[in-house]
Amino acid sequence: MAVRCPRAAVVGAAILLNYALELNGKTSNWGVANIRHKRGKVVNGLLWTITPECEQSLDRYEGYPHLYEKRKVTVYAEDGTPYRAMAYVMTAAHSKPALPSKLYYQGIMEGFRQNRIPSAPLKAALEETYSKMMGGLGK
Repeated sequence: MAVRCPRAAVVGAAILLNYALELNGKTSNWGVANIRHKRGKVVNGLLWTITPECEQSLDRYEGYPHLYEKRKVTVYAEDGTPYRAMAYVMTAAHSKPALPSKLYYQGIMEGFRQNRIPSAPLKAALEETYSKMMGGLGK
């Protein structure tokens, strides 16, 4: 974010209810992070304030509107305060289970570590992606 959005600022840790973290892509070896509506699940992350210029930069980086679309969501700060936020959600054409590169996965894991975000959901997303892909081989 420091490079893409130098004027962005962290508000703090936040959770998104009824969504799950997934690893998806258009091809099986091009997995990137995604969120999908899933009742009873939670996605942990960081809430940022961004400028219009930041949003334009993120749009280019995230491949909006072809790879990701924008969705208005409500996230909750650690103290329970709700915030209306924008999230990027992968388009249906690209949201098939896909394994990420080792470097990409390690980068996300490092970001989680630096920001004290629980890494168990990321590990679970990797395991679930692998399981879905292996289960589909025999069909």
